Amino acid sequence: MKNLKKILRQLSSRPDIIGFSVTLIRFTRTLGPFGGLRHAWNSHGFDIWFGVDTLHVSKKSNFWGEGVKSKTKINATDSTSDNVYRVKKALDNIGNHLDFNQTVFVDLGCGKGRTMMIASRYPFYKIIGVELSYNIANICKNNIQKKKLQCTLIQGSMTDVDWRSHLCDSKGLLIYAFNPTSADVLTKTILNILSESRDREIYFIYTNPQKHFVKEKGYKFEILSKYHSQEIYKIYKV
Repeated sequence: MKNLKKILRQLSSRPDIIGFSVTLIRFTRTLGPFGGLRHAWNSHGFDIWFGVDTLHVSKKSNFWGEGVKSKTKINATDSTSDNVYRVKKALDNIGNHLDFNQTVFVDLGCGKGRTMMIASRYPFYKIIGVELSYNIANICKNNIQKKKLQCTLIQGSMTDVDWRSHLCDSKGLLIYAFNPTSADVLTKTILNILSESRDREIYFIYTNPQKHFVKEKGYKFEILSKYHSQEIYKIYKV
């Protein structure tokens, strides 16, 4: 039995239709047909269907760390794609508060670009992703090019970005973060972005949060909703 479970886990890790099928069978037993299908779609189906690679990569791997010299490397987390359904639900929710056509979307720690790909289905004014790992950013670039998406990818530390040159003249800003780094680095980055945001209407989606935002150096964070380890804020200057 132990050998069978080991074999099934190994088959589940394959990034192909076999991995999808075995994952579907395994998780249907515990989550039911619908839950099993959602899990298999999120772990394998998205990549297979769209012909991209958004699989997990550990920050401890040589592949992730190659060429990364920023001091913020120590604070970074693994390259992990957010849950497809959670991202869509958050964007559908935030659509009740902002005008997509007038809003810049910023994904901090975009990884291989899954969230950017989902965001591209919405009529954002501009979509920006920032990724620290050189190799992960290259995969993200390939995914974006393969899908012919109009996205801006910035490779480097989120704390070093010249936000003024990227935010354009949009009226709104939506910051997205799937726990990409420490709370301190994330807070510093958000404050850098806010300092260049002038009078924009600003929202913030924070998944797997490491802190609860209330007030940060002249800015108030109003919680709009909480769902499945995700918090959605509206940010005001005070």
